[in-house]
Formats: sequence, C-alpha cells, structure tokens
Amino acid sequence: MPNFFPRHFIPYLQDNSPLPNDQLVEEAKKLRDDLVRKREALTAGFFDLQRLDRLQLQALTSRRNDVNRAVLQLYRILSPARYVPNDIWYIIFSFCRSESSRPGLNVSEAPLLLTRVCRGWKSIAIETPQLWSSIRVNIPTYQLSPEKLGWRRKMVKDWLGWSGILPLSISVNAQGSLAPPDCGVSDVIYISHFIRRIEHCPSRLHSLELSISKFQFLYDGFLALRVSDLPNLEEITVDKVPVNIMQGGQSVPWSDAGIFCAPKLRKISIGKLPKDSRESTWSIPPNWRGLRYLHIGGRLPPRQILQILVTLPDLIECHLKIANSMEIVNHTTRILMPNLKSFSLSEKIDSAYVTTSTFLYKYLDTPALKMFAFSARLSARAARSTPTINNPLLLLFPRIKPTRLVLKLDETLYHRWSLETFLAVPFIKYLVLHSPPQQNICKHTKSTKTLLDLKSTYRKRKDQGKPIDILPKLKTLEFGGEINILGDHLKDIIFKRLDPRDLKSHFGNL
Repeated sequence: MPNFFPRHFIPYLQDNSPLPNDQLVEEAKKLRDDLVRKREALTAGFFDLQRLDRLQLQALTSRRNDVNRAVLQLYRILSPARYVPNDIWYIIFSFCRSESSRPGLNVSEAPLLLTRVCRGWKSIAIETPQLWSSIRVNIPTYQLSPEKLGWRRKMVKDWLGWSGILPLSISVNAQGSLAPPDCGVSDVIYISHFIRRIEHCPSRLHSLELSISKFQFLYDGFLALRVSDLPNLEEITVDKVPVNIMQGGQSVPWSDAGIFCAPKLRKISIGKLPKDSRESTWSIPPNWRGLRYLHIGGRLPPRQILQILVTLPDLIECHLKIANSMEIVNHTTRILMPNLKSFSLSEKIDSAYVTTSTFLYKYLDTPALKMFAFSARLSARAARSTPTINNPLLLLFPRIKPTRLVLKLDETLYHRWSLETFLAVPFIKYLVLHSPPQQNICKHTKSTKTLLDLKSTYRKRKDQGKPIDILPKLKTLEFGGEINILGDHLKDIIFKRLDPRDLKSHFGNL
C-alpha cells in the first residue's frame, strides 16, 4: 500500500495511539482535504474509464481503495471520541453494568467487556471501582482446563482488587452435587482459592448470596466466618441451612452462624430449613430485631411464626410458610407491625374445620400493609371430607386494607371463600388469582398468564333490598401460574362474581 503520510504521522495511526498535539491535528486536516480531493478526482475518472481495459480498471480501483483507507485512518486522529475527558468516561462507565444485579466472569458482558476494547478504556474501567463492587461466581460442575482455571483465579483476584474499598455484593452459585474427593483437583483448588480471597476482605461484605448447599465443604467455609469478621453485612441469601454447624469445635444451631448474626443485618432470605423445623422452634438471634426483610421458604410451626412476628416488629416485607399443626397457640394480644407493607403466608390445611393461621389473623395489626398474599391447599385427608372451614381472611379484612391481594387456593376453597372474601375487600385495586400447580397437572392445562385491565368492573348484588358493590375499586385482575382460565372455579369467579357483560371485550366469545 502506498504511504500517503509523513514519517511523524506513523505512531498516531496505530490502534490505541497517543493523543496528537494541535500542530499534528492541523496537518492531518490539510492532508485529509488534499486526499479527499484526490479521491473525488479518481472517482470521477473511474466512471470515465469504466469502458477501458479490465486491467486498467482494476489498477484504478485498487488506487481508489488505497486512498479511501488512508482517509479513514486519519479519522483515528480526528475522531471526537478521542477528546472526551476521562471524568465523562468514568460517569458513562458507571452506568455500564450488566442487566444482572451481580455481573459474572463473562468477557462478552460489562464490566469485563469494557476492558477489551482498547488500552484507554481498560485503564478507565479498572479505575472505576463501582464497576467491580458486585460479582457472581458460578462454581463449575465439570473439570476445568488448566488455562481456564488459571484465568478464573487471576480474574477473581483482579476483580476484588479493582473494587477498591467499596462494600462488596457477592453471589456464589454451585448447582452440582460433587464434593471432595469426587470433584476434580482443579475444582478444589479453584474453590479453595476463592474462599481465601473472600476471607481476606470479609469486613467489606455488604450482600452475600449462597446457592452452594450441595457443596458442603464450600458452605462450611462461609459458615465459619465469625460475627466480628462481618461488621458491614446487611443482606444474606442462602438456598438451605443445615441442622447444626461446627463452631469452636462444638456443634451449635445454624442460627448461631456468623453470617446470620452480623450486627447490621437487615435482609434475610432462606430457602429450605432442616426437616425438624416443622415441629421444633429455634431461637431468633438478637440482631434480627433490626431486620426489614425476611423470607423463609421452609414451613414453620405456628409458635415459631408467632415468635417471629412478635420479635421483629420493624419488618417491611415478610414471606413465611406455616406448617400443618394441631397445636393450639394461646395468644390474645395485638401483634402490631406498623411498617409492614408486604406480607405473604402459605399453609396446608389438614383439618376440615379449622385453619392453623386463625390465631394469627385475629390479632395481626398492620396499618401500612399494601400487598397481602395468601396460599392455602387442602391435604388429601381434608379434601376427602366435607370441608366446613371458616374463612380465616374474614378475621383480617376489612380491619386491614391492602390495595393488592394475591390468592392461591384449592378449587374447593375458591368456591367457598371467593365471594365472601370479595365482599370483605371493597378497597382492593389489584387482584391476583393463582391455581395450585398440582391440580393443573391432573387437568393437563397449559401454563398461561393473562393480565386483564378491568377498570371500574364489578357486579351489583342486592342484600336485604340494598345494592352491594363487589370489588368497586378493582382495576387489574391477573391470572398467574399454572392456570386454566376456563376451569370451573375461575369461570365461576369471572361470570358469577364479576359482571360478564363488562368482561366480554377482554374474553371475546367465551
């Protein structure tokens, strides 16, 4: 390729070249204008010589392409992007996060992607600690090659180093079921290396998410962290907790682990609990009194539920499952939770006469509640009998007035409770109806989710000669989960509880 440039231009025409001075920029502009004129002349000649010999035309085409490439190269000097101050890049990069709340070790996504564009961008990205304050690490269930293992180890070290002194948000995910000595040597080295890295900066941990219960030896490494090591931990999420843990050579309850006793803990989410948690209670750590969010996926005995709600009055969001129990809980005082905005309770009803949650709804006082979710299904024994269960929601409504109600009931309970529940909640604006998945599996229905906007849709009924508005403020009705909107119980809700004439435009000719 012909050389169109003076010798002192050469260093500035390469990728990631230094920033040119003003004199060089002026020379580049003049040279560009001259080359553009030549390109225009050659283009004009090109059309004149189209009928010439093919060899001459090819030579002319090659010459024009050379000049065109030279013009494009000059834009590396003249590009406006090269003159954007670094402070602006810092701000732009701070918004270049992955869609996931915690980015992973993926070079095709931010922030690692930003380090692979050019040297300048890599330098700016590394100097922006906000990009590296959160990380998701997936523990592989297969044998890593030595090259990939080395890269992952170096990347974790660099990532944590680039985060500076900012609080860390870390997610560790290991879906496999391997554990030493079954997993490969490289896996053990990688996992051990990662734990050591975390142990070097536990005081910076702000949020920790662990889905590693199948890797018990890895889980033990985090459970061994002491309370004094975690002064700034505010959020903890685990997929499962063991019955006991080893601490100081002694076996202690899981609730005594440092990650559950951190002084600043405000949010706890626990998936599965030990099997005996349905019958026995455990002591609530004193630091939980400051909790704002609590989610426990395992079923708890009624006495434990009561203890949680009484002990943690400052909760804003709470999701619990109550274990089926014939235990009678004697509680006769108000359970005041002034800040609770979202409350979800699930239970399995084993008696044909009473629900376990009755004691709770009678005394629960949540003046700020915005969303209430209730899930109930009958056990096989209760379903075989003729259920005469009183609706426990009538103990809660209309004393409590949320604007969003989520129901997930058995078909029998939908038939028995839906109308009286709707009459008790005239303030509801958003209603969500779920069908239990085990029923739908039997009916071979498809998974579907229908969102209906039912502005001012309700049916007027007469009670002692006076009209009654059913759900007068309802604006949105949502069917979610594994559900058949043509099923008998939901069809009954649509056509008998609501006005079918107003719904015709939404359902067509049902």
